[in-house]
Amino acid sequence: MRKLKLLKLAAVFTGITQAINKWIEISSTSSIHTENEGKVFHSQNGDIYYNQYGSGKESVLLLHDLSPFMSSYVWDDVVDSLAQEYTLYIPDLPGCGRSCNPDQISTTYYYAQFIRDFIQKVIGDKTTVVACGYSASAAISSVVLFPDHISRMIMVNPSDPAAKETMVSSEKRTINNIFRMPIIGNTLYYYMTSRNKTSEYIEEDMLCNPFHVKHSLYRSAYQAAHYGRGRGKYLLISLKSGYLHCSMARMLTKTDIPVKIVMGGQVRGQKEVCSAYKKIRADLDTYTIAEAKLAPQIEQPQEFVECLRKWL
Repeated sequence: MRKLKLLKLAAVFTGITQAINKWIEISSTSSIHTENEGKVFHSQNGDIYYNQYGSGKESVLLLHDLSPFMSSYVWDDVVDSLAQEYTLYIPDLPGCGRSCNPDQISTTYYYAQFIRDFIQKVIGDKTTVVACGYSASAAISSVVLFPDHISRMIMVNPSDPAAKETMVSSEKRTINNIFRMPIIGNTLYYYMTSRNKTSEYIEEDMLCNPFHVKHSLYRSAYQAAHYGRGRGKYLLISLKSGYLHCSMARMLTKTDIPVKIVMGGQVRGQKEVCSAYKKIRADLDTYTIAEAKLAPQIEQPQEFVECLRKWL
């Protein structure tokens, strides 16, 4: 009798949790605007949405950081200025925004392949890549693994070059398995990407002064995390488990393409990171945008554009 009651309680709890998850899925994306969906690249793993701007002779591929909160919206404040001189390609990377969310763990190699395929099949020529955070790791890996499609790189707040690839521990495998559970995994993901957590990410990690940005930034980040009915959890698992870590020091020594770095002056340890990269390659230039954190193109768009123009 007691077991029957427990089973009934479990069934009710499961039903309520499913209903809450469904409500979050519907409410978080109900106000998404679709009038500017852009173009679609039919990759081997699913549809990738991207936008193309400008008609300059030089092509520039802009890649946002790899995070469920990220998508192509992070480039909105610099598009108009850069499109006057260059042809810009700005995708929502796989697992982010409007693009396909593969129900699998993603690795640096997976994104390196995607960058190669996108350049070959969409852009069709050697390209300058401007990449943020973990996408910079994927782009430099793409240069090493698949040469002759990237002409030069500008990395925005790349990861610490001293960081090494990590082995996946049994503890991380357990976390992976929990996140893969349909109900429990989705509930955890929605908690970690709730409106409060989205605000924390923007105000504590992404920006040094969030009070000077548009309120729409919060909406864009929240919606980016909820496209695809919670499948962004696979990218989150990949990040938390270290599948997207790579040895930047090792990769940089295997290529001689021109590489520049833009750092946010308010990023913890930014001076040490810049110094470490200079030790790896003496020809590598760095530029620090003082009043910015992880998204200098949002906080200081004019200074960011001028920096890129100097190097492009």
